[in-house]
Amino acid sequence: MTASNNVLISIASNHEAQQHLAQGIAMLREHIHQMELTKELWTTPVNSLSSQQYLNQLVRGTTPHDEGTLNRLLKEIEYCCGRRPEDKTTGRVALDLDILAFNGQRRHLNDWDREYVKRLLQEF
Repeated sequence: MTASNNVLISIASNHEAQQHLAQGIAMLREHIHQMELTKELWTTPVNSLSSQQYLNQLVRGTTPHDEGTLNRLLKEIEYCCGRRPEDKTTGRVALDLDILAFNGQRRHLNDWDREYVKRLLQEF
């Protein structure tokens, strides 16, 4: 399968953040090719039940997967890194992976207005 879809993915964690980001990125390498990473950026939580700071990073690259398959794989990676549905009640986020853009089409439109996304995008 040839990598043909351009993707931009947001990565975030507020629980053992550096470990979970590293683990998630290692797993993403199986599915994202020509991977480029921004630096890591600590941020204050937005609309979170937890006051723990988030560690954020953006990933850009290509994938052979369609958007639905990629989204399913991202959820599997989150789970492998310790994210559980019950954590929503406490605001604990071991790993959050969101597709911000797929072949130039923006997703998670509210995230594009966040300062950390704007800042990190400048690195590409």
